[in-house]
Amino acid sequence: MSEIITAEHICQALESTYTSPEWYLGFEVGNSTGTSCKRHADAVAINAYPSKGFEVRGFEIKVTKQDLAVELQNGIKSEEIAKYCDYWFLVTPKGLSDSFTLPPTWGVIEYHDGKLRQKMKATKLEKASPTAGFLCAMLRGRERVVAMSAAKITSEREAQIRRETRWSAGNAESELKRLKEQLNEIKASTGIDLGAWTPTQSIIDRLNAVSKLNIVTHNVRAIERASKLLLENAQEIQTAASGLLTKESEGNT
Repeated sequence: MSEIITAEHICQALESTYTSPEWYLGFEVGNSTGTSCKRHADAVAINAYPSKGFEVRGFEIKVTKQDLAVELQNGIKSEEIAKYCDYWFLVTPKGLSDSFTLPPTWGVIEYHDGKLRQKMKATKLEKASPTAGFLCAMLRGRERVVAMSAAKITSEREAQIRRETRWSAGNAESELKRLKEQLNEIKASTGIDLGAWTPTQSIIDRLNAVSKLNIVTHNVRAIERASKLLLENAQEIQTAASGLLTKESEGNT
């Protein structure tokens, strides 16, 4: 079953292709803002490099033949934005525009397998100087791209948190199951249900006393080891001293 290509797929591909710092892409860019806005381009990309002449490309996205037919019936609609562009492109799923006669200046970019490929070059247009209204509209279009990117990052982070939460919950559940099994084993062996058992204060005091006794026992053993080492050292010193006294006695004879 072939994938149904949507405008969102193509927008994502445009966003991946026209990236900063070379390109600044905006979605739903009008010819102006407010009541002066008569027409929107689906996307506009402006090249930030002076060496590229600050090239401006406009994009009209169509994903069905019906929508494309309606667009071509009133082709002058695109002129409201195209006049500020160096090139104008129709962007469609692969093969969608094959049976249509397009305006001679339009280029065609096709979307296929997640990528964009230029099928037909666009003719360079006589670009008009951008108005303040168009620049404001471009800024708003750029904000839409930034908002979409932020929403995508947030969505991916939320998905990651959900995965980690499910893993933590599963791990905790596994630990709880293991603990219950151990408690059941103790109950079966001793008849004591530790799950329902609450220690009295006297038992707590005894446990504390045992803990302190363990500390004392540990210290006593450490002292015993130190004493044994000192005794061994004393014996070695005594042996050495006896040897020296014997040699000295022999020398005086």
